Amino acid sequence: MFEIKEQFIVDSSGNKTAVIIDYLEYQQILDMLEEFEDLKVFDKIKSENEELIPFDLAMEQIGL
Repeated sequence: MFEIKEQFIVDSSGNKTAVIIDYLEYQQILDMLEEFEDLKVFDKIKSENEELIPFDLAMEQIGL
């Protein structure tokens, strides 16, 4: 994991309204979210108990 060094923008009442983070940290967060979504899809497919086929065969069947 990594440490996020954030800065906050606040309104005149001191309420946080936005956050500023380093662009590279933002990219890391997006990458982690994408991996998380992939895992959710994998878990969903795995729980459906459908027949799984090898990747190469799937690509062949769709013509790639």
